[in-house]
Amino acid sequence: MMTGQQEIEQACATLLAELQGMVTWKWDAHFQALLAEVPSAEQGRILAILEQHHDQQWDVESIGKAPAAIKAKAGFFGELRPNQLLFTSSPAGHSFVLAAWWPWGDGKIISVRLCAPAVDAATDQPQGLFKRIGNRWKALRGEG
Repeated sequence: MMTGQQEIEQACATLLAELQGMVTWKWDAHFQALLAEVPSAEQGRILAILEQHHDQQWDVESIGKAPAAIKAKAGFFGELRPNQLLFTSSPAGHSFVLAAWWPWGDGKIISVRLCAPAVDAATDQPQGLFKRIGNRWKALRGEG
């Protein structure tokens, strides 16, 4: 069962209110996430706000050391690249949320996605954002 836009907006209401006017959010149906493109002028402010609203921050070097509960809910993060960040709330409770910080290749724009782990209906296991993205890319390339 995928988490819908309303559930994510409700779980992230305080964060979204604080970011109001800095970015414009749209629904990313492919990944069941709220998506915003952050221009370079706002990156420092928005990064600081994300840090304030999430309990933990992960990068390419630290994600392998994440607690099992984070890995289970967030999916497989072995493909995090340098400068990409993942922010997580506490994995306890049902309002667990993720924020993915993805710089574009040009360094001028960063994509931010807000999502909650979804449960894979086939396995009844949490399926994280990166796993869903990886599965989507495999499907687009005809690999899955």
